[in-house]
Amino acid sequence: MRTVQKRFLLQLIFTLVLPALFISNTYGETGKITYGASFSGGFTEQGRNDFTRWAVLPRADVPLHRYWDLELEGNFSFYKSSEVKDLYVIGLNVNILLKPIRWDRSSLFLLAGVGAGYDNSTEKNHNLWDIGDTHVAGTLQGGVGIEYFIAKGWAIRGEYRFNHVSDPFRSDPGINTHNFMLGFSF
Repeated sequence: MRTVQKRFLLQLIFTLVLPALFISNTYGETGKITYGASFSGGFTEQGRNDFTRWAVLPRADVPLHRYWDLELEGNFSFYKSSEVKDLYVIGLNVNILLKPIRWDRSSLFLLAGVGAGYDNSTEKNHNLWDIGDTHVAGTLQGGVGIEYFIAKGWAIRGEYRFNHVSDPFRSDPGINTHNFMLGFSF
């Protein structure tokens, strides 16, 4: 992604995230923090290198308002490539969930988030031009999903996420992936 595109995407996410944090200081219907994890698989957009992303994302979900949740999510990602060195990213994401449509046992949600973490890219690996070599990874993500409540306090969720990871201190194209996720909450 070019610098102008990165800046626009970052401004768009902050424009959505910051107002949501201050809409209300009331808590969700139960006010209860929920925990869960998602498992993800995805593929890159067409680019110089072909990556497949696999991830485990443990999370804690804090209700902010009836329709808004703040989600703190661990990021344990593995980017497998047939052409260059594999990439690992370990970090933390902060997501805002908007749940505009709710049914009796399920809800539709929209997600936007940012994150930071550590990656294993190095200057010695000259083939991995997609991400810089400072060992710092910045992530941006957005997606849509559905959460289905299977029992009291238990839910499963399926979602699609677009994920971008790049070095925030270097000008690099980054890696964009389309991810399909399956997770649970309790």
